[in-house]
Amino acid sequence: MSMHWLYRCCAAAVLLAGGCGDRQAPKYERLNKRIVADLFEAVEQGDHELALRKVERLATMRPDVELTYYLERELQNNRSLIAVNDLLRHGKLEDAHAALKTAIRETGESDRLVAALAQLDGLLAISNYRAAMPYDDPMTAARAVADLPSRRLFEHQAYNAWQKAQTKHVAALVQRARRRLQQELLAEIDLALCRDSTRVPTPLAQYAAAAIDPAPVELWRQSRNGSLPVAATMEIEDSRWADLLLYNLYMSGSKAQRNKIQAMIADRTPVTYCGMQLEAHAAFAEQSYTEGFRLLKHLFTEIPELDMAPILDTLRETRPADESPVLNFTDVLWHIYRADK
Repeated sequence: MSMHWLYRCCAAAVLLAGGCGDRQAPKYERLNKRIVADLFEAVEQGDHELALRKVERLATMRPDVELTYYLERELQNNRSLIAVNDLLRHGKLEDAHAALKTAIRETGESDRLVAALAQLDGLLAISNYRAAMPYDDPMTAARAVADLPSRRLFEHQAYNAWQKAQTKHVAALVQRARRRLQQELLAEIDLALCRDSTRVPTPLAQYAAAAIDPAPVELWRQSRNGSLPVAATMEIEDSRWADLLLYNLYMSGSKAQRNKIQAMIADRTPVTYCGMQLEAHAAFAEQSYTEGFRLLKHLFTEIPELDMAPILDTLRETRPADESPVLNFTDVLWHIYRADK
């Protein structure tokens, strides 16, 4: 509250407490003026306790003067805020917060006290946020930074810059955590497809929820029914996800589509076991059996439960049965054993 406002209130109180005309002022009116003069002096000296006592005395003598009520409220607010600021200067944030809540409870709400409480709530949120740093879990950090007060609350350049930086930093942490989870789930989907290419991998739903790539479920559906254009997989940023979609297309596609995928595989390095299987398919299609069995040997080492049915189909398609070196699963195992010998 400005000193100017208090002086105006006191001046109004003088006019209301004074007499009128040239008549001799009654004793109680002269007393009123004395109280108001003392009130001026107390306000000027910053003695809010004395000023409040004078206002209370004036209100008792002149209960019809409504202005004294508002003046008393302002003085009470001033006294409360001075006490709160004194606690803040000594670094006692929680004590200041408690003192202000007590003042509101005892004297009632006012615009000034409510605004001050909002700022103290904000300061406590900042203090709690800083005390908990660094956060182990990015999602916990995201919730904490969301609870920070808005930049409009303080309108302070230093706080605005800090809050903006924290929001950006935590967003980056969350993004990295999502990408890490995404890669873990893709690895699980990769293994599940290698073990059984006909079933929908259980982690797919989790991946769809965490994926940064758009519409993962729809892309998966299209890759399984063969409607996804092969060229669309080249536009996908995550090469693991692209590998898995391409593998689905190979399993569900026509011979012409498989030939197209085999040609693509020659120009890219697989980053998944499914991608390595595609390399083996392409090697066998070109009758590069040594390379194909070398890849299978690595796959069997990593995934003993590898589903061999698709590989056998490719091997049988490469040459007539009487010329093919592979007729069944036992033959495949023998050639894998011979690989790199």
